[in-house]
Amino acid sequence: MFTPAIRTLRPPNLLRRNATSAYSAIRQISSSSIRCSAQDTSSKAQVYGFSRSASIDKSIRAKTLQNLKNRDDNKGNGKGRMEGAVGVITGETPLEELKTWLQLNHPNTKVTTFSGDCSSPQTVQSLINQVVQEEGKLDFFIANAGSFLRPVEEVGGGKFEELVRVNVMSAFLAIKYASQAMSLTSTDRGKDTRGGSIVLTSSIAGLKAKAGTLGYSASKAAINSLTQTAAYDLMGKGVRVNAVAPGLIETDMTKPLFLLAKAGGSYETMGSLNPLQREGLPSEVAHAALFLASNDSSYINGQVSPVDGGLSAGLPYNRSDI
Repeated sequence: MFTPAIRTLRPPNLLRRNATSAYSAIRQISSSSIRCSAQDTSSKAQVYGFSRSASIDKSIRAKTLQNLKNRDDNKGNGKGRMEGAVGVITGETPLEELKTWLQLNHPNTKVTTFSGDCSSPQTVQSLINQVVQEEGKLDFFIANAGSFLRPVEEVGGGKFEELVRVNVMSAFLAIKYASQAMSLTSTDRGKDTRGGSIVLTSSIAGLKAKAGTLGYSASKAAINSLTQTAAYDLMGKGVRVNAVAPGLIETDMTKPLFLLAKAGGSYETMGSLNPLQREGLPSEVAHAALFLASNDSSYINGQVSPVDGGLSAGLPYNRSDI
């Protein structure tokens, strides 16, 4: 259950899968989410995403742009300038509203919006083709599409098929088309060697039982396999594939669960299930995703990283057993 922190509305059918993802193109030293060269006085970052909610998304973008700004400001040459391009596929916020928010908070940022179905090969390919055409390269892609299902007895086959399209097909397409773009070099844009980083969004529900419903957990387990298998499938191409596996994070997608817990008086016990005894923040998932997207994690590949306060270290268990 990954959620980005951005904005909200329900665009047409095209986007009813709520999709948002982050990718970036830059030069050659890693700041928390991109590559940029120590000699460069300007950095270009693109953030694209497939997402189910609005919380982690906004965190990813804000932190990406802030990290770039900090990198430039720390060069000490007075010429630090941040340029960014942010593309969003989302089903929760009007794209113009999102664009306005980003421009207000990051006035020197170029914002590009993109609408489409994250489980459509045509959409994902068009998105990445547009990026390469306009920016010349793709350095990282964070795929964050997600959908949730009720218990198995309440779900028909059609709903499960839809879930697989949103949760699994979107990740497969991100790997397929992003890795192709990352294999391209662009000397004039500062990318002399091929490679990049793809970050998928799993869940602790895909790691162990008792953390999610049957359909959702199965789809996230598939993401884990995609992550590990893709790392080997892309061997020799310089493309890394990793995943974050969030635990209990309060986002738009999980908000009903938290509201139910508050109404039933069990809210305080939800966070106490993990060793840190609190729920996670969208920004904490964003930090992990950006670390995996950046060169700071250059020797990490094929890994699924839980962001859950330690919950998965002890699952499954019954609280009464402790």
